[in-house]
Amino acid sequence: EPSAKTFAGAFRELLNVVPARRRIAVLSLPSLGEATQGEAAELIDEYNAEIRGAADEHPDAVYVPFGESLRGTSGEDFDASPFGFSRTIAEMYLHTAMRWCPGGPSFDKLGSRCGRQAVHDKIHLTERSASILVELVADALSK
Repeated sequence: EPSAKTFAGAFRELLNVVPARRRIAVLSLPSLGEATQGEAAELIDEYNAEIRGAADEHPDAVYVPFGESLRGTSGEDFDASPFGFSRTIAEMYLHTAMRWCPGGPSFDKLGSRCGRQAVHDKIHLTERSASILVELVADALSK
């Protein structure tokens, strides 16, 4: 059965088999939606605690607080009910189609139309979030 503990064991195994010349960037998970509270946020926090623990234990790993850097944007919760998830998937397809049309809006613009900054469809990153990701990883690996 999936759980944070099961994930932690598998994640630690993965870290031990990854060949590293110098450092391994270990990133925290971003939230589902942009929620900072609620069941989805608590679950992500639980997994992130396991990720951070694994990174702290591994000599070549450096923890990158990606999820934490995206907190406090819209606060919109993630609805995992069949109806809510179906709406999220529909929004994902719509945004992707709109984005790749000639002259289509960026994922940043599509997210902002929905009051979001970190994710455009409650799951996938905007360009702004992706640039934060690149900066955090580059900074972590340059030390």
